[in-house]
Amino acid sequence: MAGEWLAWTSIRKMFDSIILEKEYSCDYTTIYHFDCGHTFGGSWKRKFKYYTGFSTESKYYICPKCGKRSNPLKDRIYVSHDEDGIYPISMSIQVINFKNFLDLVVRYRGFQLSLDGTRSEEESYTEKLRFDFKEKSAFLIDRNKVRHKITPTYFSTADSVLPVLNYVGASYAVCGSRKAELNKVFKTLRLAFERRLKETYGFSVKKVYIPPKICEYGGYHNTMLANMALKIAAPDMPPITEISKSTKLWKYEHRHQPICIDIDDVVFDDTRRKSVGFIDALIKQYHAPNSKALRKAMATDVMVVTTANVLNLFKDENIRRRLLSYNANKIGYLGVSTQSVCESMRVENQLIRDMWLQLIERHGESNALNYLLANDRCEIRDMCMMYEKLNKPYRKLVWDKKCKLKEFHDWIVEIYNQQEYGDVNLPAIPALNKDVNGMHFMVPKTAADLMTVGKQLKNCVGSYKGRVLKGGTAIVVVTNQDMKPVACLELERCDGTFSKLVQAKLFANKRVAKDEFINATVLKWAEQLKIAPTTIDVTAQAS
Repeated sequence: MAGEWLAWTSIRKMFDSIILEKEYSCDYTTIYHFDCGHTFGGSWKRKFKYYTGFSTESKYYICPKCGKRSNPLKDRIYVSHDEDGIYPISMSIQVINFKNFLDLVVRYRGFQLSLDGTRSEEESYTEKLRFDFKEKSAFLIDRNKVRHKITPTYFSTADSVLPVLNYVGASYAVCGSRKAELNKVFKTLRLAFERRLKETYGFSVKKVYIPPKICEYGGYHNTMLANMALKIAAPDMPPITEISKSTKLWKYEHRHQPICIDIDDVVFDDTRRKSVGFIDALIKQYHAPNSKALRKAMATDVMVVTTANVLNLFKDENIRRRLLSYNANKIGYLGVSTQSVCESMRVENQLIRDMWLQLIERHGESNALNYLLANDRCEIRDMCMMYEKLNKPYRKLVWDKKCKLKEFHDWIVEIYNQQEYGDVNLPAIPALNKDVNGMHFMVPKTAADLMTVGKQLKNCVGSYKGRVLKGGTAIVVVTNQDMKPVACLELERCDGTFSKLVQAKLFANKRVAKDEFINATVLKWAEQLKIAPTTIDVTAQAS
C-alpha cells in the first residue's frame, strides 16, 4: 500500500566510534572506528569508582589500521555495555501518511559488537511507530516485524516507544543543521497526527507537544511519542508528563524516568471503544464517587482519584471538597495534606473500611474529618494497624463501649494490650497491697495492667513484665482516691522477701521526693511493711 511521504531526513554518519565494554569490570573493550571501518579490542588500564565500578580511558585510542587518534572532545563516541544491542551507523527517518494510519519509519544499517574484538556483518533494519486511527491505537513494529501495542502495560516493561531513538541523542543527528532537519520531521509528524486526530474525534486535541531533550530517557522525542501513542485512544487525556508526575506523588514512586503510569489498560479500552471520557473511565476504574470536587481536583492532579477509598466513606459533598482542598495547599513541612490524611487512614481492605464507617456513623462525618485533620498522622496510622491485628472477640469489645472520638486511639491501645498481654498473669503479692493516707498501694495483676500504668505515667514500667515474671522484681502502683495512678515503685527481692525499694517515680520519671505528700505516704507505707528505701527517689528529710 502506497502512502504519502510527508517528511524525510537522513543521517549518513551516526558516530565516529562505538565502544563496547563489559559492565562494571571493564576487563575487555571492543572498539569500532567508523572512518576506516576497523574493529579491534583489548584490555585497558582500569580505574575503580565506588558507585559505578571500573572505568577505562578507551575513548583515547589510536586506530591500529589507519593510525588516526580519537578526540573525545570533538568526536561522537558512543560507549555501551550492551552486547546484544544493534548499533546504527547510518539512519533515515520518514513520516508516511496512509489512509487509516500514520507511520514514523526509521531505517538504519547496523551491527552487533562482541567482547572479543569482533563485530557482525552490517545489515539493514527497520522500526516503525504506527498510529492506527481506525483501531485508535498505536503500535511499535520492531526490527523483527513483531507488533507491540502501546498501552500503560507496555511501559511497565519497556522504556522506549521506538528503541532505535536511544542512539540519536548521542549522534551527529542532533548537531548543527541536522538537528533542525530532525526536529522538522517530528514537527511534521505531530501536526499530521493532530490533524488526523481532529478528523477522527471531531475536535482539536491539545497538549500533544512535549519539548525533547538531547539525552532524553528512552530516546530523542520519546516522551512526546509516548504521549501521542496514548492520546490516540484518549484524546482528552492530560499530558503524559502530568500523569507521571501525579503517579509518582500518589504511588510513592521514585523512578527517574519521565514515563511512570499506573493506569489499567481497561481505561483506554473504554475511551477507545465506548467513547467514554478519560476522567470518567478513570473514575470507573477506581470505583470513585461521581463527585464534582473530585473532578475539579483531577483537572490539575489526575491521580488524586486514588483517594476513592477514602472519599467513598463520606456522602457529604462538602466534606469531600474540604478534604480535597488540602491537596494543593500543604501546611508546614510535614503538615496536613490530602495525601497524608488518606495514607494514614489505611483504607486498603474491608476491615478498616468498616471501622471508619462505624466511627463516622457514631460521630458524624464532620467530626470524623476534624479528627483526621487535627490529629497526628502516625497516631491515626498506628490506630488502624492495631485494629487490624485484633482478633474477632477483641474487635467486638472495641464497639461495646462508647467513647469520644479523641479517646478512640487510647481505647484501641487498651484493647490491643489486653489481647497481647491480658492473659499473662503476674505473680500475686497480697502483702504489698495497702491503703495509707487515703492512697492505694496495689500490685498489677496482669501484664496489660502494667503496660497501661506505663502509658499513663509516661515511663517504661510496661517493659518490666519479664523481670516481674522471673520473681526478682515487684512493681507497686500508687493511686489517689479516684484510682488514678500517681506513682509507681520498684521493689527488689532480698532474703526471700521484697524488702528493698530501689525506684520511686512520679509522672514522666520524676522523683517521688518532688511531691511532699506522696513522698511521706510512700515512706509511711515502707515503714509499715518493713521495706528499706535504697534510692534517692525518696527522702526522709522532706519538709
